[in-house]
Amino acid sequence: MAMETLTPIAKSATIEDAGTQPELLARWNIDVTSLDPEIRRRVLFQGNDQAYREAKKASDGFEHGYLDFETIKQYSATHHTAVAHYVRNAIIQFSGLADPLASRLLSPRFSRPLPSIPMAKYVRGVLHGDVSKLAQEDMAYPYVRVETIVKSASYSDATVDVTPEFRVTPVVGEGITARDLNFEVWGPDTATYEPPGQGIGEVEAPKA
Repeated sequence: MAMETLTPIAKSATIEDAGTQPELLARWNIDVTSLDPEIRRRVLFQGNDQAYREAKKASDGFEHGYLDFETIKQYSATHHTAVAHYVRNAIIQFSGLADPLASRLLSPRFSRPLPSIPMAKYVRGVLHGDVSKLAQEDMAYPYVRVETIVKSASYSDATVDVTPEFRVTPVVGEGITARDLNFEVWGPDTATYEPPGQGIGEVEAPKA
C-alpha cells in the first residue's frame, strides 16, 4: 500500500529522467497499462521481482480477503525487512533531501527496520466516594488518562535507548478520590523483540 502511494511520485521522476512518457515506454518495451506496475517493480522495489510479487500477493490477499492469514504471514515474514527498506529508500530518494544527509540516511546501518516493541500498561487503585457519582457528569464511566512522554533518548551505532516517563491522571467525578494507585508497564526488556509478558518494573502513580 505504501508503494502504491509512492508510485505517482516515482513515475513522475522516472519519466522526467527518460525525457517523456512515450520514450520511457519504448525503453522498457511496455504499454501504458503496465507502466504503474513496472514503476513499482523496477524503481520502488529496485528490481527485486520475488519481493514485489509476494508483497503484492500479501497486500492484495489481505485487502480483498482471498488469502488465508497463514499465507499472508508467510509472505510478510519473508520480505518485511526488504520492503521496509525499499519504502524508506523511496521516501528519502524522492523527498529531494540533499547530500550529505541523504547519503547518511541511506547507508547500510539504517537498512533494517526497528522491531515493534509491544507494551501493556495497567493501572490499579481504589475509588472512594459516592458510588453513583464516580464519573464526571458528561462521562458514563470514570477512567484514567495515561500520557507517555519521552524523557530522554540517545543513539549509539544501531542502538536507540529511550527512557519514557508516564503521567497518570484519574478522571473522576466531583468529590471522588482515587487512592493507592499502582501503575505497571509490561513488555520486552530489551530492544530485541521477545514474546510479551516480561515485566519491566512498576511505577507508583501519584495519589489523587
